[in-house]
Amino acid sequence: MFKNRLTVQIIRAFRQNLLPENYPDTIREMVAVLVWMLSTYAFYLVLKESFPRLTELFSANLVVIVSSYFIVDGLIYSLLYRNLHELSQQISSAKIDYIILLPTNFQTYTSFRRIQMSSSIQLPIALILVFFLFKPTFFESILWLGSLILGFVIAYFFWYFLSLIAFWLKVDDKVSIFFEELSLVGLFPLQPFLSLNVIWFFFPFLSLASFSAYGLIYHSLYPAILIQLALIFVLYFLCRFVESSGLRHYRS
Repeated sequence: MFKNRLTVQIIRAFRQNLLPENYPDTIREMVAVLVWMLSTYAFYLVLKESFPRLTELFSANLVVIVSSYFIVDGLIYSLLYRNLHELSQQISSAKIDYIILLPTNFQTYTSFRRIQMSSSIQLPIALILVFFLFKPTFFESILWLGSLILGFVIAYFFWYFLSLIAFWLKVDDKVSIFFEELSLVGLFPLQPFLSLNVIWFFFPFLSLASFSAYGLIYHSLYPAILIQLALIFVLYFLCRFVESSGLRHYRS
């Protein structure tokens, strides 16, 4: 029942982007996303020229590293940005009374009621680049995509958890800024973090896409998926606990 309501809510939100009056905004946003993707590839090309020791890594695997991030980023900004970006502000300013009174799940309503369709353009472009340039096997492709979906789920629970802090602290939009900036860590290859022994410091954000890219490049996706599943398990129960505690605190 919960999954059916969630599916209907996401489909309805996507349809809103296809209304004639929303066409101009959707097209402008798609162009902005394409420009951002091109600038990101240009950034990596500059890194390649600036750091000769990384030439082999970037030359062979650039498409996997960047495309992995694009897929997760596209999912985040398509499904979450217009909702979780303002959740902490709504909680801090006591504007969730009507949500609590609705006959629906608080987490579902606050997470997926609006969709930014333009960001989803990243997904097909990234998939085409990987399948035609890196050419993974069918089985590797399935594991890689599954790992990226898990990365999106991690991003969702982590951003939702950070937003719930607003029940106790006045954080406003600082939560979203913090998440958006540090989620860019998932855009970088995993190897430098491993060699510098700082992987655990950036662990939640590297698990969004860097683990998946590393697993596909070095044919070791199983460890990445197991780590991601363990993190999702912890984040899920942490979010459930913090949400119930926060709502009780808000009502009192």
